[in-house]
Amino acid sequence: MATETAVYTPIDYAPARVQDDDEVSIATTALASEAGTTLEAPRDAFLRSVTFIIDENTEWGVTLKDPPQKTKGSRKPRIESMSGVIAESKLQVGDRIKSVNGRKIGFSYNASRAMKLIESSAERDGRLCLEVGNESGEDILVQATLIKPRPEMTCAELGLTAWLWGSLCIHKIEKESLFSSTVLKEADEIVSVNDIVCWGSKVNPEAFHSIIDQLPREVTVIVRRGKQRWTGKFG
Repeated sequence: MATETAVYTPIDYAPARVQDDDEVSIATTALASEAGTTLEAPRDAFLRSVTFIIDENTEWGVTLKDPPQKTKGSRKPRIESMSGVIAESKLQVGDRIKSVNGRKIGFSYNASRAMKLIESSAERDGRLCLEVGNESGEDILVQATLIKPRPEMTCAELGLTAWLWGSLCIHKIEKESLFSSTVLKEADEIVSVNDIVCWGSKVNPEAFHSIIDQLPREVTVIVRRGKQRWTGKFG
C-alpha cells in the first residue's frame, strides 16, 4: 500500500491568532464536509495530553492540588486550575498528573514538587507536554491536544503521518517533532481529529493530513489503543 512520506524539518515559531468559538465551529464543520465525513460529540478519554511551544508570546498557567487524605484511588496531584493555552486543551480540573515532558510523576510527588517540575521543564525544554489521567474516561481512548506554533504548519511539519492499516492509523511520528511530545504512538487507530469522525475508513490519510494542515491552532486527535489481554495494560 502506497503511503505519503512526512518530512519533518525544525521550524522557527511565531504565535497563532486565537479563534472564537463560532469561528471554530464553522471552520470544523466545513473541514468535515470537505473530507466527506461528519462531526461527533466530544469523547472522554482515559489518557490525555496537551503539548505546546513556550516563548515570550506564550500565555499559559496551571495550578495543582493534592487530593484529600481519604480519597480512593490514585494519590497523584490533580489539576486545580488552568489558563492560557492549557485551557484551550481538553484537560479538565480534577485530572491527575501522570507525567511532565515524559518524566513520570511517581508516588513521592506532591502538588508542590510537581509544580516545580513543570516550571523547570518549561524553562529547560522550551516546550511543555502535560500527560494526565481521567478516571471517568473510556479506558481504550487516548487524546492528545497540540497547539500549533504557527497556523500554516502542516501535519508533516508537526511530525505525524497516517496510513490505512485495516483502518486509519498513525504510521510514523518523527523524532523531536511536536507530535513526538504527545501521548500518541505509532499504530494507534485514529478515532477523530477535532471531533471530525475518522474511525475506520471514513477519512483517508490524505484527507486526515489536510484537516490538520488547515486547522489554525488547536489540534486534538483521539485514538483507540488496544490493551493486552491478560494484564489490561496498553500494548
